[in-house]
Amino acid sequence: MSFYGLINILLGNMEVIWTSRYPERILDDIRLLNLDVYQIRRAGVKSISFRIPRRHIGKMKRLLATKKEGKLETKMHGLPSVLNRYKMRAGFLAGILLAVLLMFMATRVVWSIEVEGQVRFSEEYIREVLSKEGVMEGQWLSHIHVEEKQLEILVKHPEISFVAINIYGNHLKVQIRERDREPVIGKDKNPYNLVAAVGGSIIRCEVLEGQTVVKEFQSVKEGDLLVSGLVDSQTQGYRIVHARGKIFARTSRTYTVTIPFKDVEKRYTGQETDKKTAIFLGKSINLYITTGISYKMYDTITTYNSGSLFGRNTLPIRTKTVTYLEYIETEITRNEERVRDLAYDAYQSWLAENLIDIQIENENIKENITEKGLTLTVDLVLIENIAREMPFTVG
Repeated sequence: MSFYGLINILLGNMEVIWTSRYPERILDDIRLLNLDVYQIRRAGVKSISFRIPRRHIGKMKRLLATKKEGKLETKMHGLPSVLNRYKMRAGFLAGILLAVLLMFMATRVVWSIEVEGQVRFSEEYIREVLSKEGVMEGQWLSHIHVEEKQLEILVKHPEISFVAINIYGNHLKVQIRERDREPVIGKDKNPYNLVAAVGGSIIRCEVLEGQTVVKEFQSVKEGDLLVSGLVDSQTQGYRIVHARGKIFARTSRTYTVTIPFKDVEKRYTGQETDKKTAIFLGKSINLYITTGISYKMYDTITTYNSGSLFGRNTLPIRTKTVTYLEYIETEITRNEERVRDLAYDAYQSWLAENLIDIQIENENIKENITEKGLTLTVDLVLIENIAREMPFTVG
């Protein structure tokens, strides 16, 4: 539909069927009055049909009133005639107005946002980041300058290493890449030293850039300088570089966990309650009446569903469902075998989370059982890279 056609629907128009011996002559009179007509067609052997905009209806009626012969039929079309026809039906009128509003906003505002690529961060956190920079549902598309928004997000949120905002009609697809937990060595050209993250005994040095200030079998403590970014060269004098490399040392750590024989365990009752919220163009509308929860203790699970038309076209509405799961706490008693299993499970989880790419050279495990529970103590001797980047300034 053209813009001109849309205006005629919104403002209204009149369909005219003129029957006479020579119906085409009415078109000559219309041209003399400079009236706009369109959709001219034959409606019969001696009839002609055409439409005229609402603003020219008065002139057309006065013209036809001067004709002494001929038969006139008229019919109103467009939004004004529909509103007049159904003026007593408030719901219908509201639907019409909503449809017109959606037609106007369809290609001008952001209807929906799809986020992908996040691993550690939740979708809601990424949406909050986008919202702070003005990228949200309901925002005018003309206000979203993609390159500018991408740069603002990267500058203000260092935990994000890459962001791409793609616009498909009124749908945004945002691709995110999270920054590695540890900085990537060698990407930053600023001056850095390498210092000891923990104390230990140096085993070997693998230095790529910078001046090594420690030797094998030397003992260091946390914070000691390992590799300097200030290099003394006999040919070039002093140079400032980004120290890079790995310094491996023998270190020690102790892990302790206590599992009691008597404890309190969480058990779900099977009772649950859902509270739904509609999110339309970034605005939330609660679909429930009571705000309180009758459960004394509960956990929550939040899910989001995007609306779609026939499963294909995304609509500017999402539903947020918060599920409240009731649980009770009951006292339990564990036997020795059970507390031992739980202690070792906890130890293995700690190893998987904290000793990534770290070699265990020696492991000394001790168990201490009392009337209250079992305490597991593990003394570890490790081989690990203890180098940590530390920026420095000159002058």
